[in-house]
Amino acid sequence: MCVFAGAVLINSTPGPIRFISGYLVGWSSYLLFRRVARACLPFIKERLEQTAKLRADPGFSWVPPQDGLQWIIDECYATGDPTQLNPLRVTHRLVFMNDISMHSTSYTVQNLILDLAAADPSHGYIEALRAESARVLKEAGGSWTRQAVTKLELVDSTIRESMRLCPFNSVGLSRTVIDPHGIMVQQGESTWNIPYGTVLTVPVEPIHHDDSIYPSARQFQPFRFAQPGAARDIIDCAVSASANEGDHAAKADRPVPAIAKTDSKQKKSATIDDTFLGFGFGKHACPGRFFALNELKIFVAHIVLHYDIEHLVEGRPKMTPVIWLNVPLFGKLNVRVRRREPVELM
Repeated sequence: MCVFAGAVLINSTPGPIRFISGYLVGWSSYLLFRRVARACLPFIKERLEQTAKLRADPGFSWVPPQDGLQWIIDECYATGDPTQLNPLRVTHRLVFMNDISMHSTSYTVQNLILDLAAADPSHGYIEALRAESARVLKEAGGSWTRQAVTKLELVDSTIRESMRLCPFNSVGLSRTVIDPHGIMVQQGESTWNIPYGTVLTVPVEPIHHDDSIYPSARQFQPFRFAQPGAARDIIDCAVSASANEGDHAAKADRPVPAIAKTDSKQKKSATIDDTFLGFGFGKHACPGRFFALNELKIFVAHIVLHYDIEHLVEGRPKMTPVIWLNVPLFGKLNVRVRRREPVELM
């Protein structure tokens, strides 16, 4: 987290004194890394030794675990450069991988649990998720596979809806104008020049909460994306809105459809489009979203199969805004769960 918070601090510091915040963030990150390394190095050295023995002697009685650390070690061997197997370098890579994946995943899980706990129990959302998870797990023979996880359509929709309703960034897709002459933007009859160095962002939260895109956008409807046509096309919505305001130029440039276009296919959580920006957009969209979503779906299925979640009578708490982030800081809020009898696989 120090990396992300440090980046925000450095970018928020005026240029002439930016070296000061950079120095402070750099040393803070270094000291935190040394603490992590003291805890991780013994384990990493042992794994490196076992991997080296297995490669030297295929008959060595050890099966390498299929985890992130082993994947990093295998990639280091693939380079053919022995220096890549330095334990400290491997630790750096492990910490970096955790840093870019753990916080976003944990925020999403925390928000999802709160959304389910605050939902009206009479709707039976958790029961429906439990029934689907039990059915899919039974079809998979009692153990999760990649193919089985793809069949968790209601779970997938619930994750996407929670990410839509509570994005952890209020703005996103930041881009900096690098053309020395700036860029020209035309809207209607107006033309603007956006100068060099300007940072542009997209309003993620207003798009996710737009009723013209998502009907009843402020309500948590976990199975919203399990049906086709869950969201309207953002451009069609914009054209329709312009037409309603009497924008004749927009009418001339593009015919306004009688019915705004909707996607005829079910929207998966990993799907990126201009109305769902939880993973970014375009060629810079999060490349790890497929792995993260498989992890999240298995987690949700495990929770609903093995635990009851107590209803939050007081409702869902609001996120805490920190600059452009929406952080789940709720003080002493507790969500109580109770282990349940194993669900009979349906």
